[in-house]
Amino acid sequence: MLLRVLGFAIIMVLFCTESRTQPCAPPDQTGSSIVGWNSVTLQRSGRTLNCRLYYPAVTAGQNSAVAVSSGPYPMIAFGHGFAMQTSYYNSYYEHLASHGYIVIAPQFPDTQHGELAQDLLACLDWLRQRNSDAQHALYGAVDTSRAAVSGHSMGGGASLLAASYDSRIKAAAPMCPAETTPSVIARMGQIAGAVCIIAGSNDGITPLATHQQPMYNAALPGKSLAVLQGGNHTRCMDTPLFDFTDPGGGMTRPIQKQLTRRYMTALFNLFLKDDSCGWSYSYGINASHPSVSLSSALRAMTPSAFSLLAPLSGLVPVPAPLRWQRSRSLNPSDSIRYTVQTSSNASFSPLRYETTLSDTTFQLPAMGLDTVTYWRVISWTAANQKTMSSNVGRIQSTIPVRLTSFSARRHGSVARLQWVTESEENSFGFEVQRSTDGASFAAQSFVLSKGNGMWRRQYSFDDTFRGAAWYRLRQVDFGGQTEIFGAVFVPEAAADQMDLLVTPNIARSGEAVTLRTDKMDDGVVEVSFWARNGSRVAVTTDSAAHTAGNTGSWVVQVPPVAAGFYLVVVKSAKNFRTGMFIVR
Repeated sequence: MLLRVLGFAIIMVLFCTESRTQPCAPPDQTGSSIVGWNSVTLQRSGRTLNCRLYYPAVTAGQNSAVAVSSGPYPMIAFGHGFAMQTSYYNSYYEHLASHGYIVIAPQFPDTQHGELAQDLLACLDWLRQRNSDAQHALYGAVDTSRAAVSGHSMGGGASLLAASYDSRIKAAAPMCPAETTPSVIARMGQIAGAVCIIAGSNDGITPLATHQQPMYNAALPGKSLAVLQGGNHTRCMDTPLFDFTDPGGGMTRPIQKQLTRRYMTALFNLFLKDDSCGWSYSYGINASHPSVSLSSALRAMTPSAFSLLAPLSGLVPVPAPLRWQRSRSLNPSDSIRYTVQTSSNASFSPLRYETTLSDTTFQLPAMGLDTVTYWRVISWTAANQKTMSSNVGRIQSTIPVRLTSFSARRHGSVARLQWVTESEENSFGFEVQRSTDGASFAAQSFVLSKGNGMWRRQYSFDDTFRGAAWYRLRQVDFGGQTEIFGAVFVPEAAADQMDLLVTPNIARSGEAVTLRTDKMDDGVVEVSFWARNGSRVAVTTDSAAHTAGNTGSWVVQVPPVAAGFYLVVVKSAKNFRTGMFIVR
C-alpha cells in the first residue's frame, strides 16, 4: 500500500512538473479557434476591393457569427501575387484565423504597387471602422491597436510598402516578396514594425539575391530572413496551377507551406499577442530548422503592461515609499529601467521630479512631493520602447521644506550660495556644508528659516573660500529630522581675481614676503595661509600684523610648509584680502 501511495505521489510530481514546463506548440499547427468567413466589398478612391474576410467564429463556415466574446482579435491584411486570386491562399487565412486573428484579403483591381499598399491599409481602416459600428457583426471584435500585413510576391512587396507608409503596422511577414515601384528596398528603413521575410532558395521568379536579401539588408533591427532551402516561388500557394512557371527546388508544397506558416504565425504571435512562444519560434531556441537558413537582427522589445501598487491615494510620509509591479520584456536580453515622474497636476506638465532606476521600489524625497502629488512610472528598454503604468497615484503629504532651486557661483574670492523654497513646515533652518573632495562635508554656517507656510522664500550665503569646493544644505526641522539637498560645485578662484599682491611671489619657507593692498580702515586682525585643497596650514597674529594698521603694506614670514601653491588671507574685523604665491 505504501509503495502504491509513493508511486502515485511520484506520478503526480512528474505530472505537475511537466505541466509547468510544457513546451510551446509549433505555430504551424492549427490553432484553437473555430474559423468563419465571408465576402465583403469596400471602396477606396474610386477603387472597388472585393475581399475575403476570415475570423474566429461561433460555428465554422461561411457567414457564421463572429466569436465576439473571445475577442478582440488583432487584424492582418494580406495581398495576393501578380495575376493571382485571393482564393489561392485560403489555407493561410484559415490558419491565422484559427490562431485568433481577423484576416482581410482584397482582390487587387490592378498592379500599381503603391496603390496596392494603400489598398491593404484601407482594408485595415475598414476593420477599425466596423469595430466602432454597433450595427455591424464585427462591433467590438477588432483589436484596432494591433495590425500586421502579409502577402505573396507582388502582394508581399506591397505589404512591406504598406508597413513603410503606416507606423501603426506592428509586424510584416511576406512570403517571396517582390521588389516594387516605388522601390520597397529603398523604403525598408521606414518600417517601424518587425519584419520577417520568408524566401525560397530556388525562387526563379523573385530571386533571393535581388529581391528578399536586399530587403532584409535595408531593414532596421527587429528583422529576420527565413530562407527555405529548396523552396521556390509558387509552392507557397495552395494551387499547383502555376508550378510550371518556376519548376526549380526540391521542397514539397506541404513542407514549404508548413514552414511558411511557422515563421509567419510566430512573428504575429510575438508582436500582436506578446506571446513568449512567438519569441521562441522567431528568434529563440525553436527558431532554427534543418531546412531553413535563418538570419536575424534583434532590437529591444516594448515592456509589458504593469500597474502602480502603492501608495495610490491618501497621506504619505516623507520620503514617500513607492511600489509598482515589475514590467517584463519578451526579449530575454533586454534590460528594463523605470522612470519615476511626479507632478502637481494629472497632466504631468510641468514635471516636478524625475529619476530613473532598475528596481520596483523607491523612496520619493521631499523635493518630489507637493501638497497634492500625482505620480506615475514609465518602463523602458530603449528610447523608443516604453510602456506607461496603467494607473496614476494621487497622494498628499506634509512637506517640511519644498526646495525649488539651489545654486552656487564664484564671485572673486567669494562662493555665493542661493536657494529658494516655496513651502516650509516645522523648519528650523539650513546648515551650509562644504567639501573639497565631494565626499566629506563639514558645516560652515547655519541659516535660520524665514518662517513656515505656503509662500516663497529666498536665501543666500557667502563663503569666503577661494578653493574649488562642493556645497550642500542640511535642512533641520524642530523635531530634529533632517534632509540633505545638493551638492553643487564651485570652481577655484582664478589668479587674476586676487586682490592682495605678494612679493616676491616665489619664496622659501621662513623667508619674508611683503603683502600689499588698498588700506583696510578697520585694521588687520589676522594673516592666514591656505593650501589649494582648502585646508588652513598656518595663521599669524604677531605684532607685525597687528601694528600694520591701515597702511596697506606689511611684511610677514612664510610658514614652514611643503613646496606648492598657497593662498594668503589678510582678515580684518569687517573685511579681508587674498593673494596667491608659490613656495619652492
